[in-house]
Amino acid sequence: MKLRAFDVAFRAAQRGYTADEVRPCLTSHIGGGVFEVDVDHHSYPRVSKEGYKHQGSIRDAANRMLAELGHAGVLDPPVLCGTELKGLLKDWLGIESTPTCSCNAMARKMDERGPEWCKSDDGMSEILGVMRIEHAKRKTILPWSDIAARQLVLLACRRAVG
Repeated sequence: MKLRAFDVAFRAAQRGYTADEVRPCLTSHIGGGVFEVDVDHHSYPRVSKEGYKHQGSIRDAANRMLAELGHAGVLDPPVLCGTELKGLLKDWLGIESTPTCSCNAMARKMDERGPEWCKSDDGMSEILGVMRIEHAKRKTILPWSDIAARQLVLLACRRAVG
């Protein structure tokens, strides 16, 4: 499968793998930071290492891994606000997306549109709307707070851009 080097490094960092551990699944460098990746290889970071919890910016860890793999500067890393928000919700509040919730689609949209859209009135309104709906569907002792949710989105945007 053809994948960007940054995407493989991001997934590896997110799941607790080192550059040396994932290097065998990168079968060939196609060019422009794109690799042919053997996703069936045992070294591909398919699942998180047991008990692994990432500390700090996953983006920074992925960039360090790219440098270790000898591909620093090949790509500009994407700004991943939605991915960061999902991580904050999971790590800080224990809230994880489910296969049927709209969280994953919103995270992808946030990742694609970037921090400026997320921080805009329209973007923030849409993001908070999805978060509010998903909050209502879940059994949680935490009350809904627009202010707190807005601050989490802004923190995710800051962390995503470095």
